[in-house]
Amino acid sequence: MKAKEIEVSLVVPFEDAKKYIEANKASWKKIDIEDYYLTATHRFRFIKDKNTEKVVSVKKSKEEKEGVRIETLVKLDVDNISNFKDSLEQSTRLKIVKNRYQNKKDKNLTLDLVNSPMKIAMFELEFDDVKTYQEKLNEINSRGLKTNILNTWNYFKRRIGVAGPPSSGKTSVAKKLSLLLNINYEGNSSDVVEYATTFIQKTGQIPKLEDQIWLYQKQKEREEAVSRTSNIVISDSPIWIGYTYALRAMRELKASRFTDFTLGSLYKRSIKALGYYQFIALLKPINYIENNVRFHSFEESKEISQELRNFLRSHGYSFHEYTYDDVDKMLLDLLYMNELENVLKVFKL
Repeated sequence: MKAKEIEVSLVVPFEDAKKYIEANKASWKKIDIEDYYLTATHRFRFIKDKNTEKVVSVKKSKEEKEGVRIETLVKLDVDNISNFKDSLEQSTRLKIVKNRYQNKKDKNLTLDLVNSPMKIAMFELEFDDVKTYQEKLNEINSRGLKTNILNTWNYFKRRIGVAGPPSSGKTSVAKKLSLLLNINYEGNSSDVVEYATTFIQKTGQIPKLEDQIWLYQKQKEREEAVSRTSNIVISDSPIWIGYTYALRAMRELKASRFTDFTLGSLYKRSIKALGYYQFIALLKPINYIENNVRFHSFEESKEISQELRNFLRSHGYSFHEYTYDDVDKMLLDLLYMNELENVLKVFKL
């Protein structure tokens, strides 16, 4: 069976949603769901309703536009569900466990209390047509609420890039973000340290043009290694920034076939790398602190900040600007977190 999904998703704090549902149980029907994602587009869903449990294979065939998804659903006849789950464990790349509550008055409205891989809650409202969806979305936006624009896979399994010039606080912000995700939301998050800093510390020199492809590859390897064990990877040096530093290195060089080849190769890699990150935070330079590693002055740091901003804008990639003091706001933004009271109002609950 093929199903066309048009929905809006609003994220709220887990504990607030749990208290709300406990106080309003009579208005909601509960089912338990476990999703085993083999890939970003294919999962097995186990649905438990009272004493019955069924298994559905779900494949996402395509996305037509924001909020619209086409899914193919096949109900499976499984003799031993427990054994089938065990057989999926090795190939499962993301497992989601949640309690779903369906509103008894409006069957299209659900509230998911997600227990794993992190503790958050999501209100989801489905629509029969794009026009009605757009009208509701406009109302939500007018109220200043954040809609979750990511599908489930990209929400729980994603890479976050914390970019910025030297001394903007990238490393501290990445570490704190990861810590808060793990402590406050029981997430599985890890930060990735900038390889360029390691290079400078070991060699005692600023990277040259020919070093940038090497730095790109080593940073990529670090991020990919962490992504194999962590669902949310936070890099304090997203790999697309290499092209910006390569252009700066060209100021001291004459153009040649070698420099053209190196810049072209880095440019292609950097453009491709932009798609690796579901969220980019660009930190502004505030106070420059010398650490005997940096090779840039504060003025150069401000120049780099503008060059990174220009690179993102010129390629149509969305980003959020912060200072190192904005970690709490950054966390709420990347989770698309809303206050429960405001969401209840928009759904008239």
